[in-house]
Amino acid sequence: MPLIDIRTALVTDLTDIQSCARLAYSKYISRIGREPAPMHADYASLVGYGYIDVAILDSHFVGYVVFYPEAIIFTSKTLPYYPSMVASALGSD
Repeated sequence: MPLIDIRTALVTDLTDIQSCARLAYSKYISRIGREPAPMHADYASLVGYGYIDVAILDSHFVGYVVFYPEAIIFTSKTLPYYPSMVASALGSD
């Protein structure tokens, strides 16, 4: 099984995060009649606050997770990853 490295997102990850969001959520546009909110999120601010972690596989960005602080816990609402990773360990159950 490939090793997936998880780390706090950096400003240099912004392009990958935004690209991943567009690819992961674009399939929902026809279902809901508009672009989903994650396609327009302020990822620069979220990275700046340290709320995003990224998944790296073989030195390549493959996905991210946003953790939102709520009281004394953090919650995650989504776990987007590149659609090409569905058949890999990252996209499996």
